Amino acid sequence: MGTGTVAHEERTTTVARAVESPAFEADAAVVAAMQPSPPALPTYRTAPPPSLDLLYEARRGTDLGQARITWRIDAEGHYALEMQGSGAPGAPAALTPHWTSRGRLDADGVAPERFAVSRRGRERHAANFRRDVGIVSFAGPAATWPLAAGAQDRLSWMVQLAAVFQADPKLAVAGTQVSMMVVGAHGDAGPWTFTVQRQMVVEGPGGVAVPAWQLHRDSAHAHDPQVQVWLAPSLHHLPVRLRLTLPRSGESTEMHLRALQTP
Repeated sequence: MGTGTVAHEERTTTVARAVESPAFEADAAVVAAMQPSPPALPTYRTAPPPSLDLLYEARRGTDLGQARITWRIDAEGHYALEMQGSGAPGAPAALTPHWTSRGRLDADGVAPERFAVSRRGRERHAANFRRDVGIVSFAGPAATWPLAAGAQDRLSWMVQLAAVFQADPKLAVAGTQVSMMVVGAHGDAGPWTFTVQRQMVVEGPGGVAVPAWQLHRDSAHAHDPQVQVWLAPSLHHLPVRLRLTLPRSGESTEMHLRALQTP
C-alpha cells in the first residue's frame, strides 16, 4: 500500500472503480433496451436477516477495495440499507460511491421506498417506489414503471434473495428459479431470474470455509449484468460471494464477504 496524499487519492479512485463498476449501474442503453411492460412475477415467503454489518472485499480486474454494507431494521418494520466504498485510512470519504435503500418490510419481504446513488457527497440518481399510486419514478429520467409486488432495487435484491431462501430452504435445489423485478436509479428496470446451480464450499468471513448455494442470473442485454451469487445458509443465506459481469465487455466486479457483525 502506498503512502502520502497522492497514494491515498489513487487508492480512493481504485476503490471507487471497483465498487462503482457499470455492472452495478445500468446506463441509458439499458433503459432503452428494457421492455415497456414487465411480466407478472411470483412472490415468496420471506425471513429477512436481523440488523447486521457486512464487510466485503471488492475487486474489479486488478483494482481492489472494500465495500461495507449496513442493514438495519426497527421495531416498526422500517429498514435502512447502505453500501459505502472505502479506501486506505485517511482517504476522503466523499470521493467513494455511496448507495442507500430505504423502505419497510411487508408481506412480500423487503419493500423499497427510495433507492439513491451519491457521488462526492451529493445524491445524483434515485428511484422512488410510489406505492400510493403503484409506480416507480426517477429523479432525472422521465421514465416510470409499474410497481410490481416484491420489486427490489439494485442493492436490496441481495437481502430479498437471502430472505426468500431463509424462509424456504427447500428452494435450494438445483434447477429451482426465483424471480423478482429489479429497479436501478437511472430509469432502468427488468426481471431478474436466479437459477440454483449447485452447492459448494467457499471461503467465508475470517477465512472459514462455509457451504453455499451458487445461483446464476443470465442477462439478455449487453449492458445488463450477468450475476453469480453464493448464498450461505449458515449466514442467514446472505451472499458470501458475488460476481457481476457485463456480457458485452466481459468486465466483472467481484465481492467476497470478509466479516459479518451485529451492530
